[in-house]
Amino acid sequence: MAVPRAVRDAYGSAVISSTLNTRDLTVAQHRRWAKLIEAQDALRRVVGPETHAIGGPASPVLTQIDGHAQSVYRAALADMEFEAECGKRAFAAPAEDEVANPAAAEIAGLWIVAADLAEAIELDDFQSVAATLGPLSQSSAFEPGSDAYRMLGQSLLKAQLAAVQGRMAALAGEPTEHPPSFVPTGYVDPVSLKPARGPKRKSSDGLTFSEAAANFIEEMQRDPAAKMTAQTQGQHEAAFRLFMDFVNDAPLLDIDRATASAFVAAIARLHPHWGRSAKSKDLSLAQLLEKYGQGDEQLSNKTLNRIIGSLSGVFKHARKRGHFDGNNPFSEQSRPKARKGSTEWLPFTDAELNKLFASDLFRCEMKERLKPNAHTIETALRWVPLIGLFSGMRLGEICSLGTDDIRCEDGIHFFNVCEDAEEGKRVKTAAAVRRIPVHSELIKCGLLKYVDALPEGQLFPALTPGGPDDKLSWVPTQHFTRLRRSLGLTRPRLSFHSLRKNMATALDRARVTQADIAAILGHDRGFTLSVYAPLGLELAALQSIVEKARFEALKLDHLHT
Repeated sequence: MAVPRAVRDAYGSAVISSTLNTRDLTVAQHRRWAKLIEAQDALRRVVGPETHAIGGPASPVLTQIDGHAQSVYRAALADMEFEAECGKRAFAAPAEDEVANPAAAEIAGLWIVAADLAEAIELDDFQSVAATLGPLSQSSAFEPGSDAYRMLGQSLLKAQLAAVQGRMAALAGEPTEHPPSFVPTGYVDPVSLKPARGPKRKSSDGLTFSEAAANFIEEMQRDPAAKMTAQTQGQHEAAFRLFMDFVNDAPLLDIDRATASAFVAAIARLHPHWGRSAKSKDLSLAQLLEKYGQGDEQLSNKTLNRIIGSLSGVFKHARKRGHFDGNNPFSEQSRPKARKGSTEWLPFTDAELNKLFASDLFRCEMKERLKPNAHTIETALRWVPLIGLFSGMRLGEICSLGTDDIRCEDGIHFFNVCEDAEEGKRVKTAAAVRRIPVHSELIKCGLLKYVDALPEGQLFPALTPGGPDDKLSWVPTQHFTRLRRSLGLTRPRLSFHSLRKNMATALDRARVTQADIAAILGHDRGFTLSVYAPLGLELAALQSIVEKARFEALKLDHLHT
């Protein structure tokens, strides 16, 4: 172990060495940790914990934690190199487009290792660092269950993860940086009780983070045809506020990967609803962590990845504009994605659908449903869920419909889903522009009679824009949620979007092809069809597809005209 140059005279040597009394590499790897701890303790007894390993004054606890983590980082890199030479590398099947890379199998295997380590960090699972953590926990400074013990375990895991990410980058021929520190700077030192923050602002020139973020937003909003929605802009700006506070609005050149990693680790503890209060904008990150970071519920990996993507975008934009020449500190910081199906919306069951459409809302007089005396949110909700179920349209698409969007061609009535900037109609993707024939069940329920009774204009005149994006679906979303909950339909992963899932499921069970289902739901039908059949299916073919959606157990006789 090398002795820091500044204290070699006091210690009396440039290195600390000790024999492991074995020629067996496996035994040596196991014994080295105890010897390393002895050497570090000997050095601290002579020199004293006057300086932090990453520069500047700090508590002895943080100094020790960072020293142990740095050792784990170096050892992990050495172990992976040795295992590769011995043919013991972690292998997995690479993606098809990466097979040509001779290191692809090892990189794929390391991705799995990295995902496991990231999950261990999330769960405070210190099993993979037990060989190091065990001997250290004998010290009073790191008693199991203490904040210092958890901080140490987190730092050791992050060191292992950084080593794995470093080897993956090296195998891919990408530049890597040795992380200057693994100390979780988003926390409070459990001994000194002083907050450990991000890097102090240095005197280096260059764009500060807030300036780079402002440039990013300005560029993204420059073209009205391509600008972000207000909701997306608000999400970006919330992420920027948190990070700007964390780094004290440091210049981009002063922000490294360790800082980015520490920031992500800090905000990961926030409650999922931390930003719903308008007052949260006025709180510092430290205050937010104190108020919203103490419970069991934490931000999902999906939310963390969105925040990471926002911050990464600032550095990418600055690099393109020549304001930043370093490596993006938020690259490879993404957390593992949830297993497919674990977070997706679920379709309603037959019993749930019957309970919904048998509710008092749908038990009004037929005249009031077909030609209301006054249009309200309730009169709109008598149609919106029905249209959602039998068309597969998104809630926003339904709420944006006008009377002229219910059209008839060759005797086939259809919904015309389009984008119209002047009328505030926006579709999610280019594939969302489509024609959807009106299902015969909607005609039985009197939809065309309802349309005929309306004056020209909105299909649901009572709907007004609301929410951060001024969407017509804002209020219906809230009312439908209240209706669903009042009926006891509180199963996890149910929402209005579940009706869209019901339509997709019904078509799938009718053996409709994925491309044809995509044509109805407004998804991309695939490269071949998009390029060589851009006009899509004829209306009669679309009607045949829609009519294959059957809900045999659904009881709607009370709605038939």
